[in-house]
Amino acid sequence: GGGVLRTLTASANREEQDNPNSKDGGHKNQPIARINAIQTEDSKVYVPRGPEVFKATFDLDLHVAEAWEHWRAMGAPRWIMAPMVDQSELAFRMMGRKYDCDLCYTPMLHSKLFAGSHKYRKEYLTSIPEDRPLAVQFCANNPDTLLSAAKHVTHMCDAVDINFGCPQDIARRGRYGAFLMDDPHRVHDLILTLKEGLGGFPVWAKMRVFDDTQATVDFALMVQRAGASVVAVHGRTRKQKGHLAGAADWDKVAAVKQALSIPVICNGGVTTLEEAEQCLRESGCDAVMSANGLLQLPSLFSGKAVEPFDAAKEYIEYAVQYKANHRMVRPHIFNILIPLIKHRPDLMARLGQITTRRDGSLEPFLNFLEDVRGEVSCLAEACAQQKALEEGTLELVNVEDPPVVEEGGGVLSRSLTKAEFKALKRKQRRVAKVLRAQDGTPRKRDGFDTRDVFDIPSQWRDAGG
Repeated sequence: GGGVLRTLTASANREEQDNPNSKDGGHKNQPIARINAIQTEDSKVYVPRGPEVFKATFDLDLHVAEAWEHWRAMGAPRWIMAPMVDQSELAFRMMGRKYDCDLCYTPMLHSKLFAGSHKYRKEYLTSIPEDRPLAVQFCANNPDTLLSAAKHVTHMCDAVDINFGCPQDIARRGRYGAFLMDDPHRVHDLILTLKEGLGGFPVWAKMRVFDDTQATVDFALMVQRAGASVVAVHGRTRKQKGHLAGAADWDKVAAVKQALSIPVICNGGVTTLEEAEQCLRESGCDAVMSANGLLQLPSLFSGKAVEPFDAAKEYIEYAVQYKANHRMVRPHIFNILIPLIKHRPDLMARLGQITTRRDGSLEPFLNFLEDVRGEVSCLAEACAQQKALEEGTLELVNVEDPPVVEEGGGVLSRSLTKAEFKALKRKQRRVAKVLRAQDGTPRKRDGFDTRDVFDIPSQWRDAGG
């Protein structure tokens, strides 16, 4: 790891020199690895153990054997729910387990707050005996604080995971997550302190890749030597986030898997069961982890197609059962419905304006689902009818007689009574209202006509309307 340490230290040094707001205790002109005392965000002093720390202080072969024994004891999980801030809470984890998630992570927890606040622990981490296997994830940059936090959770989980993968600005400011990957000495100390302080309790690490494959492999090897029993690798760099995320690089993850002797989880770019299976094949990893894919499709790993409104309603039932905070419920409903409402800013605004009752009831969210289901299904049905008309599989005429269905050549044609025609016109007016809300089209009295939306045939317009 000597080469990657020089590379990472130089990179970290450049970042600190370019950052006028660096919180490194006034040592911005020195390489991080050479700083003897660094003031961290939790007001504790961190003292690196020095270069010799990278030599394994335990029997590495025994450690690898114990890591695999631990992995098999959990059932050798394949499909894993990723840690998601305020999103992989108990309710969503239990829903994910119903749909074949073999193992779940908690949301990322702040080690300082978790160690020092009973209220924070009670609000941000809840579990039940059925919520296993479970990995509890912390963000941290001080080994002692991390150890203090971890001691509160070992009785309720199967592993403690350290976040070295968060790429967000808040992680940069707090100097944790993916930004610790520039400080391998600190990373090593965090892992080793947990391994020693928890008496061999499994310690995991979640990391990202570097631009350079060898640097990624060297960092992962250092994490293994520090005492990690499992490594999860996100196949994107810390710069790949938001709209710049791009594709995950499974080849780099595969290189890590080939180099390490412990279980490796591949993360990134998985939104369907087919992609998850492809990821397993191409990366050679022992398991696949998904975050955004599960947020939109909680049934992802089961391969079952669950209609978004049904999935959203089911999640609310889990949220009620496990008393999820409404701040977690709203984003889940948004993510599940996003394929249907992403072009409807009015509906997204309505979802954002929902307020819950003092008693914590989630009924307003259920009411929203029923209202939106009606609007969306109305639009979908009208569009399907228009498509059928264009394809000649549906013939509509205005007659007084009851509907007659004729079969011939595999095509059904039917007549439409005046009452049915009026009902269809009312439905079209609802559709027109939906479209106006979407793109600001003027109402009929301002020159807008619903017939302009669907190009209604003349026999519809001239009869009975």
